[in-house]
Amino acid sequence: MVKLISLVLGFMIILSAGAFANDTEIAAKFSGKNLSGNGVDMNINADGTFTGKVGKNLDQDFAGTWEIKNGQWCRTISTPDRFKGSACQDLTFNGDGTVTIDGRRGPAKYALK
Repeated sequence: MVKLISLVLGFMIILSAGAFANDTEIAAKFSGKNLSGNGVDMNINADGTFTGKVGKNLDQDFAGTWEIKNGQWCRTISTPDRFKGSACQDLTFNGDGTVTIDGRRGPAKYALK
């Protein structure tokens, strides 16, 4: 009985370890991709920068830097001045080609291509 419990616990540990990605693995899911939806169209570059457009008509340019830190999407917007600032936000990969990022207005779902 003890061997069976040990075997089951060991198997559960292996399964749960595979469910958690490290920051490098998460960053690879964003690097070189486009994030779009909810009034955002952003190109996420492999060099840690991003550029894009925001707004109802996607008529406002913005740019900055990004990284994954402790499993969170961390970004610093450098332009325009009215959007400047840094934040780290929780994220969830939804398994359907989308990601949900919990921003300052709450969670929002984006296509990641």
